Amino acid sequence: MSPRAFDSDDVHRLTERAILQFTENVECPDCGLVFESDFYDDSGAMSVEDIVDPPVGLHTCPDCRRRWDSELTGWNFYSEAG
Repeated sequence: MSPRAFDSDDVHRLTERAILQFTENVECPDCGLVFESDFYDDSGAMSVEDIVDPPVGLHTCPDCRRRWDSELTGWNFYSEAG
């Protein structure tokens, strides 16, 4: 399949639930190490425009092993203009 033939609706039908993934640097609240971590939207949205709530990431610090979760920073939802 060529890249131009890609259809997100087809992928959604094949997987039954599309999960969008985002990557952002996070800082460990205990030791201060900054590292890349992934955030996921598991609402079933097929595009960024369909996401309502900020994606959430579960992080494990590779240095001190602290585990915590957080929302993707800078996420804004704008409703349609009336």
